Amino acid sequence: QPSEICFKNNLPNTNKLTKNEKVLRDYLLYRYFFGTDRVMIFGEGKTDKSHLQHYLNFRSEENLPVPSSFDEWKGIQFGNFENKLFNVISGSGGTGDINKLIESYGGWCKDFHKDISQKPLIILVDNDVGSKKINQTIQDIKKPQKAIGEEDFYHIYHNMYVIYLPKINNGETDIESFYSEDILDVEVDGRFFEKSKKISDKGKYSKSLFASRTVPQNHTLTDWSKFDQIFERVQLAIEDFQSR
Repeated sequence: QPSEICFKNNLPNTNKLTKNEKVLRDYLLYRYFFGTDRVMIFGEGKTDKSHLQHYLNFRSEENLPVPSSFDEWKGIQFGNFENKLFNVISGSGGTGDINKLIESYGGWCKDFHKDISQKPLIILVDNDVGSKKINQTIQDIKKPQKAIGEEDFYHIYHNMYVIYLPKINNGETDIESFYSEDILDVEVDGRFFEKSKKISDKGKYSKSLFASRTVPQNHTLTDWSKFDQIFERVQLAIEDFQSR
């Protein structure tokens, strides 16, 4: 299992891998990224995959924004950067590791065999100031005409795409931005939702609890059509990859 895979000392220097560690890195890259036979979406945040899966679970099949069948959409696989699989990048997960993967993916995978079953690998990132390093990397690689984040998707190397969350109300956008105040204000055991990673107030609860408990228990309060904007971009990236 990828969550059980780790390098020696758990935190390798990825610029000085041993021969065996490089073999392991290449295997993981091919198995879970380059050679994936299902559309794979890695969210920047630890809980992003839960919210995306909630969309597929609770969104009505009527009036979907994409031409493909809903069954095909349910075949999408979701992951995040918060497990030991990402010791292949720098050791801890998070934005720095995502940027390392984006920068290095072309070189790391240049000698890999492309199978006909290969599907796109999509990196979904927040559209906020925390994505500054990723923004610069994409600027250097793609040199886009529009401001970073305004394009529907960015094809980076091979089967890799980067998609920014569409901006909500022209402000900084993370996955929780797609929920209305009705669900953001739901009380759980006398506590209220707080986006901050460090919660010192005992009257607040975390993103993890919001994703695992508040949303599924109160999904009827959510306008799931707001998430259509994300999946419209995903669909466009899938179609672009199919055309290459």
